[in-house]
Amino acid sequence: MTVLLISGSPPAASPTGRLIGHPAGRPAPVLRDLPAEALSRGDNAHPEPARAARLVRAAGVIVVAGRVEELAG
Repeated sequence: MTVLLISGSPPAASPTGRLIGHPAGRPAPVLRDLPAEALSRGDNAHPEPARAARLVRAAGVIVVAGRVEELAG
């Protein structure tokens, strides 16, 4: 089964990046740092969004992880 990881925290060294780095002890493709301008224009010819679309279509499982902050209250 192909697993794809989508990180809402771009730096690989972030806690989220470390958490999703190797699910179940095996490497998996990670999407992060997609070019905002190409995404906002819907530029399907740009290599990074095109790669992301291919990975999403091929994935059997998609894990989306983002930063969570604790609010002082």
